[in-house]
Amino acid sequence: MLLSMLEEFGLGYVIKLFTLFGQTFYYEFRMAVVIWLMFFDGAVFIFEKAIEPLMKEYQAEIDAAFEKVSDMAEDAKQEAVSDPDGFIQKHGQAAYSVAKKQIEEAKKKLS
Repeated sequence: MLLSMLEEFGLGYVIKLFTLFGQTFYYEFRMAVVIWLMFFDGAVFIFEKAIEPLMKEYQAEIDAAFEKVSDMAEDAKQEAVSDPDGFIQKHGQAAYSVAKKQIEEAKKKLS
């Protein structure tokens, strides 16, 4: 009995609140949100209130992860230069080709 009352008055009220004669207005609501995000600084609001605080909270961990990945990439490049055959056996020919291309591009930029 309680479940049927909640279903009738609670869920029914919420559904009727968001519909008008069976129309859901999903696409209209979606368009309004997109317009707010684009033209009324909605994206800036969301970034400043939600994303930026999380980024600041985890900034040290994010920076450490980027540093670790950078070190791993540098180690892989050094391995590709010092022992190409071992690098190919360990990572494959495609990975060696990419590493070789990146090394050549870096040398061109330094020249």
